[in-house]
Amino acid sequence: MLLNRDKGFVREGQEVRIKLEAFPFTRYGTLNGKILTVSNDAIPAGAPQQASGAKQETAHDAAGPLVFTMRIALDETSTRVEDEDVTLTPGMSMTAEVKSAPFRQALTERGLAWAVGIPFKQNGGA
Repeated sequence: MLLNRDKGFVREGQEVRIKLEAFPFTRYGTLNGKILTVSNDAIPAGAPQQASGAKQETAHDAAGPLVFTMRIALDETSTRVEDEDVTLTPGMSMTAEVKSAPFRQALTERGLAWAVGIPFKQNGGA
């Protein structure tokens, strides 16, 4: 999820670094990816993605601040753990940092499937 205050600084095509909660990045490293899309419509931070035509919320709705969804294409769909390739699975918690922005934007942990999409996309494929 992209915070409302950071929306103007994040663009499609920017590179991101993914840190998986299950595998601490200080030991297992990070994965790389690219932002495919950034939504134009905001949703409450605690709510699932709304269907089109849903009621518009204000910037500080009772459900919490509004955020924007993003889709990220990963360069790889597995990571190396203890000399073994481990395939990423939908629902794995992660944090993504935008590399090319003038700041380091950390996305909230919503689960890998939420940010990346299912099935996983490789090399920017749609």
